[in-house]
Amino acid sequence: MKPVLFRFWRRAVRVIGYSGPAAVLLVLVSIGVALWLPRVDRDLKHIQAEVSDRTSRLRARGAVSLPEPSGDERLAQYIDAFPMPAQMAADLGAIYTSAGRHKLDLLKGEYQLKTEPGSPFVTYVVTLPVHAQYGLVKAFAANVLLDLPHASLDELRLSRDTAQGEMLDAVVRFTLVYRSR
Repeated sequence: MKPVLFRFWRRAVRVIGYSGPAAVLLVLVSIGVALWLPRVDRDLKHIQAEVSDRTSRLRARGAVSLPEPSGDERLAQYIDAFPMPAQMAADLGAIYTSAGRHKLDLLKGEYQLKTEPGSPFVTYVVTLPVHAQYGLVKAFAANVLLDLPHASLDELRLSRDTAQGEMLDAVVRFTLVYRSR
């Protein structure tokens, strides 16, 4: 099948150039989209009618729709989704547990608590030097980010002594975000 299409393509390019087959392909795609759009529109109208029907049945049963939260309420909900600073010790424990799972030794680290005036957030910056293989460092960082959704990976600096060496000297810096109130 492929040789037939390839020969057809080469013959078409010889006769009408590269832009000709491309234009034919573009026309075919646009015809396909034009034929597909009415079905999408019909499906959308069907779904809207179904949602409207379910909404009216719920209202008939006495269900009350919730009001849309204001911008300030949304902001408060967003801020409240972050943990309190009292969770810092548990989060550090989770980081060290993850390092243990990946057989990494975290011998020392730098820890810095930062607050911005007027900000509803407190950040805790954790910088950890690691000496391990790349796969273990990567798995460790990914695991911490999965375990702590309020953490971000700010820096992952890798270096090694020789090009053939498997062991890396890495610096991994996480920022943990907490609400201040």
